[in-house]
Amino acid sequence: MPTLDTRFFIDFFGQKNRNKQIKLKKLAKQKSFVSVITLHELFKLFAETEGIPVAEHRLRIIQSTYDIIEITAEISISAARIRLHTKIPTADSLIGALALSKDKIVISDDPHFAMIQKLQVKWI
Repeated sequence: MPTLDTRFFIDFFGQKNRNKQIKLKKLAKQKSFVSVITLHELFKLFAETEGIPVAEHRLRIIQSTYDIIEITAEISISAARIRLHTKIPTADSLIGALALSKDKIVISDDPHFAMIQKLQVKWI
């Protein structure tokens, strides 16, 4: 199962282009992992831009649909190793390390993930 990045959900909930909407909905139906880091980033973003009730509603949808994965000590150390070599942001290194610990696939258009060795990045 792939790991869905924060930017996947930003596009999923905000996409206006019909063709992209269809592709995102198709990806959204896959069984996937979501990091607690992604939940954190999404809640903050949605609460700031659309209000706390919208943020809470969207996160309930995500939590009831996907496997939410906690950040373990192993994932945390793996993320630190990634940052030593890439200097990508902490949240992206944690999400990348999580994806590496699962099936090595992340669904995102974030260019930071392309810097992580052995991680496959897919997008619509």
